[in-house]
Amino acid sequence: MTDVLQNRDFSNEFVFATSRSSGPGGQNVNKVNSKVELRFNIDQSSLLSEIEKQIILNKLKNRINNEDELLIALQTHRSQLNNKED
Repeated sequence: MTDVLQNRDFSNEFVFATSRSSGPGGQNVNKVNSKVELRFNIDQSSLLSEIEKQIILNKLKNRINNEDELLIALQTHRSQLNNKED
């Protein structure tokens, strides 16, 4: 299933937001919005089948909010771009 998902372009369905990271990074943490949060509305996706949606909802239920949005936040890098790429 992973190979099938990698061949789909989800970029139009992803919503990214940035904020200041709370992790290490010295003074860079207080100046730069390096934390990246991805929101993906599973229910509204036109690229996923109903079966795929149910699999995601079941397996990742701890990362899904009440609006059926998958939330992923990353702040391991000092660079916003690197966090977004990861």
